[in-house]
Amino acid sequence: MAQDLKSVKIISGALHESPLRGGTIILRGVIDSSSLKSLRFDEYQREALPLASLKKLTDALKAGESLPDIEIGMRGQKHRTSGEDWFLQDDCFVIDGQQRVNACINAIAQQPGLPVFLGAAIHFDTDKVWERDRFRILNSDRVKVSPNVLARNMRDTHAGVNMIYRLSESDMFCLGHKISWDQNMKRTKLITALNLMKITGRLHGHMSAGYSNQLNEVARQLDNLVEKATASQVRDNIVSFFNAVDEMWGIRAVAYRELAIHLHGGFLQMLARFFSDHKDFWRGVSDQKLFIEKDLKVKIASFPLNDPGVAPLTSSAGASLNVLYEMLVKHVNSGKRVKHLQPRPSRCVSDTDEGESE
Repeated sequence: MAQDLKSVKIISGALHESPLRGGTIILRGVIDSSSLKSLRFDEYQREALPLASLKKLTDALKAGESLPDIEIGMRGQKHRTSGEDWFLQDDCFVIDGQQRVNACINAIAQQPGLPVFLGAAIHFDTDKVWERDRFRILNSDRVKVSPNVLARNMRDTHAGVNMIYRLSESDMFCLGHKISWDQNMKRTKLITALNLMKITGRLHGHMSAGYSNQLNEVARQLDNLVEKATASQVRDNIVSFFNAVDEMWGIRAVAYRELAIHLHGGFLQMLARFFSDHKDFWRGVSDQKLFIEKDLKVKIASFPLNDPGVAPLTSSAGASLNVLYEMLVKHVNSGKRVKHLQPRPSRCVSDTDEGESE
């Protein structure tokens, strides 16, 4: 009998017990090469790598080598069997193995008729939520997965992350569509999602402790923050912060982020902490509204970012950021006999924490 239209054929399939989801039955077998293009990928995946990056995998397949099994979630359980072959008739989403699937498709395109055997474990009756969590578990310990991808996948379960994601996609935001939530940072992006999350945490550090560098901790802190100050207020403060950066040094006209010292992660996180630490920049109940007076913007904008003694610090981490912080405070207070910045009581924090990088 001919293969079902759009079904995924599994050769030599066999059922096995799995401890996942409280104990379930999974199917193991080999994906028929003609079914590879019927596999689907949901948005929780990393973006597909360019073909040039798949060259090693493609060459290995063409040399007759095999690749590790992939994991698939079938959103349903509709199937039929023919001997030891299984035909999966509900949508099948790749949970782990996107690049291996693409390498197999690429190898066959380059060498038609090439025998390709890609093993798979198929979970029945899955949904996007479970697949996404399984993706996180399988990939969170692998260096290859960017924390920006994992952050993007948190937006349905973390109100603070969701607020930042929606803002990053807004045309009204000066950084709209310029935040990287992907595995690799494209040329058109200016800062990463993780960096924006850290900046938001530090900017509101006087409301909710915001000095962790670990993704899960940063996400939890943002959740606490939007609960305390409301998502709309936090969003407005982020917009005000970056509008000020745009006014002082420019954002909208930046073409090459490497040349924009003021967009370096270390500098932006330090600047956000600087605003949070001083009462001069806040208004309203419990100092929840960011407000930067014009004369202070002018003074901050004159900070010598391109000075050889300053520029290297803008992309640093740890104790070097504390040095940069003190330099900025001294600069803003310089030339004043009165009306020095009003620091908050010391919270005994610094930027020396180590953790996930961008």
